[in-house]
Amino acid sequence: MANQNFPFFDPKNFADMKIPGIDIDAVIASQKKNLEAATQASAVAFEGFQTVMRRQAELFQQYLKEAQIVAQTAFDTTAPEEKLVRQTDQIRSAYEQALTNLKELSELLQKTGGDAAQVINGRIAEAMTEFKHAVRQAGDKVQTGQTQTAQTQDFRPQGKPTKAA
Repeated sequence: MANQNFPFFDPKNFADMKIPGIDIDAVIASQKKNLEAATQASAVAFEGFQTVMRRQAELFQQYLKEAQIVAQTAFDTTAPEEKLVRQTDQIRSAYEQALTNLKELSELLQKTGGDAAQVINGRIAEAMTEFKHAVRQAGDKVQTGQTQTAQTQDFRPQGKPTKAA
């Protein structure tokens, strides 16, 4: 089936391609696995970013509730000294909470990147194993004389060479 973005890339176009020592079907299967791994890594990253966005929305809602409480207490009738102490405590608490939230979001992002990278790293390891296997198979075929020999084509001009004047 041809890809709509790349209509010229249809595996059927490569079915008759014969390259000595190269299994085209295996190459196409390997590339398909690569695309599947990239798609899976993208999905993992997307899910992770959705989690981060949801958590940011939750933190923002929490921040709005806390800001409302601070605003309500700003106009109470307590002594100015008490207000200053309470507001200083609220600022310190808000700062500490912001650092905690930032750390949490950073860890979520790091986990998301790590999970997506793990998918790609797994595919790379699998591809290296496939490559080693293909090289061994090609070597075995060469040793047993099972490979097709490539026909060389002579591209030299036919006839007598002409001398430059």
